[in-house]
Amino acid sequence: MIRYVLRRVLLLAGSLIAASALTFLLLSLLPGNPARTMLGVEATEEQVAELSRQLGTDQPAPIRYLHWLGDLLTGDLGRSYVGNQPVGPEILDRMTVTVPLGLSAFVLSVLIAVPLGVWAALRHRSPVGVVVSAISQLGVAVPIFWIGILLVAVFALNLGWAPPGGFPVAGWAEPGEAVRSLVLPVVTLAVAQASALLRYVRSATLDVVDQDFLRTARSVGWTRSQALWRHGLRNACVPVLSVLGVQLAGSLLGAVIVESVFTLPGLGRMLLTDVGNRDLVKVQATVFLMTAVVLVVGFLVDVAQRALDPRLRAAR
Repeated sequence: MIRYVLRRVLLLAGSLIAASALTFLLLSLLPGNPARTMLGVEATEEQVAELSRQLGTDQPAPIRYLHWLGDLLTGDLGRSYVGNQPVGPEILDRMTVTVPLGLSAFVLSVLIAVPLGVWAALRHRSPVGVVVSAISQLGVAVPIFWIGILLVAVFALNLGWAPPGGFPVAGWAEPGEAVRSLVLPVVTLAVAQASALLRYVRSATLDVVDQDFLRTARSVGWTRSQALWRHGLRNACVPVLSVLGVQLAGSLLGAVIVESVFTLPGLGRMLLTDVGNRDLVKVQATVFLMTAVVLVVGFLVDVAQRALDPRLRAAR
């Protein structure tokens, strides 16, 4: 197991380096000059050349990448082209909105999807089980922004139970208002994710229900539910773990859309603004950090699956 983890750590390190190179390459291919964008169309060529020298954008792409990679390894995410401020503190500030939003939505989606998915699998031939499956399919088909707009119309505008959008200026210094402003965004993201996760849990549970070891457990007098809870769920969790990893990463990435719908000052809105301003340093840092989250979550899921399933540990 230790050797496997070490191999996965080396693979993770290589994947992160490859992700950084790909992120830098794709953004370097974008047309235009950041210096020209910052100075405006009336700037002279001498002014653009001088600013490009100060920003370092006049250097060859490989040199700029190596400088950027070296800064990343020391924790320096660079300085913004717009405002000339350090990128790291601003990203950390925006994460105080995005991370609670994404993690809360992930937890809520698991709390909804796992018990409902198991329950729907145990009653898949009953009308209620069919209805639950149909509702989950509808939740997958409906766009996430439409769910957000519907929740705003019903619970914010009509009932007034939650604010329609925005975030307190003081941030988490006003915890009550901050939580209220995240209620509808969290529910929006959780509904979309729980709908997809429920179908995976239902399918994995159905696969386990028909296994021989559960029939053996039932033959000694256990009910189907008892046999499933004591022996079946561990086997059903192995394929579901992969989906949970994708869901966790998707919670943070999906916050980009939700933040736009609810005008939340998170990473998603900042990324869209920076793309419009061609602030490539902040875009690079934000995209790379999001990619790194996906890769790290995938690494943790692989290790958890191997620890949970003896068949994977026995495989060479």
